[in-house]
Amino acid sequence: TFLVTFVCLSCTQSVCTEPSEEKCVCNPVVNNYGADDMVKSQKTELERLKTTVDQLSQKVELSEGRVANLGEQLAQERTIRAELEGRVTSLQDNLAHLQSATAQEEELTGKLKTDLCTATPKLGRLFHLQSPAGVYKYDLDEARHACAEQGATLASYHQLHEAWQDGLERCACGWLSDGTNRYPMHTVRSGCGNRVGIITCSRTVASAWCFRELSVCD
Repeated sequence: TFLVTFVCLSCTQSVCTEPSEEKCVCNPVVNNYGADDMVKSQKTELERLKTTVDQLSQKVELSEGRVANLGEQLAQERTIRAELEGRVTSLQDNLAHLQSATAQEEELTGKLKTDLCTATPKLGRLFHLQSPAGVYKYDLDEARHACAEQGATLASYHQLHEAWQDGLERCACGWLSDGTNRYPMHTVRSGCGNRVGIITCSRTVASAWCFRELSVCD
């Protein structure tokens, strides 16, 4: 009995149970010192982690909202870009149409210019010029000088003939560039040659048939 008691007392912080077969079995005593503090610490850490997670969740939600806004802005920008590209395409088509129309207009203008510059003088290029001194006062050189003062030259027979074909009639002799003086008639009239056509005058003095180029023909 003394031996068993000694063995049990030698087991520090242990509870001894009386063994069968005279042996001492020591069961350690659970030490709860500091366990509450550890639990509190873990709870605090858990709360801190939850707070961090909540903050991160809020940031994620905010980021997702920004991403959604950026997506909407991107979609709007794509729509605007598509509209602008459509306008550019439309403007390019209009420009091509205008260029084509301009080319056609230039071609037509050239044709009209050619027609105009080769047309009959009734458009104002051929005119009869009388001397300020009176009827039939120019000799040939004076007629040339008088036309030049008007920015014109003496008309040719061909130019007078074209004017006559276009309906010009005037019973008045005028010098031409070939040195003759003539006048155009469409009716048979006494004192005006009594016939139709380009009638030649037998005179040494006359008026002048002048021909002025239109500015468009320069």
